[in-house]
Amino acid sequence: MRCKYCGTRFSTDATVAPFRAICPKCVRLVAPRFVLKQGDGETGFREVMIGQNAKDPGRKLLETRSYHFTIFVDEQEQIFGFDLTDRDEDHLLRWRRGRPPVFYGIANVGKGYHNRNEVYVNGSFSPAAVAAELESHGQNIRSEVRAVLLEGINAGQANE
Repeated sequence: MRCKYCGTRFSTDATVAPFRAICPKCVRLVAPRFVLKQGDGETGFREVMIGQNAKDPGRKLLETRSYHFTIFVDEQEQIFGFDLTDRDEDHLLRWRRGRPPVFYGIANVGKGYHNRNEVYVNGSFSPAAVAAELESHGQNIRSEVRAVLLEGINAGQANE
């Protein structure tokens, strides 16, 4: 049997083709963990389960209208970093605990089958706007999660 989120094989039981289950690694991430109630994307943050990479730590998506946080969770259920992109995904702030944040610029280049995103180091980002939106629209985020997100954003402001 294969996990429907990460694709890893976790059981030798045969299943019917359309039916797929959730592996033990992904089942801990399915239910909302970072928000008290789901936001509508405009007035509050919304937590989304995204596809997992089989050998990587767990990750979840927190989003509003303007920003998307891909939050990375270790085996001890602690947040150790996030990737923050704006709505158009032109700018990226990558933060990992214990390391300085890195800013990237993203450009969509090519056409048709050659279409791809290229990531450039030393891009620009405005962390102050993110912190303002987190304070104004992030009331549905758990306080300990908000503290970690602000820690990473404030590290980004210090390096600006």
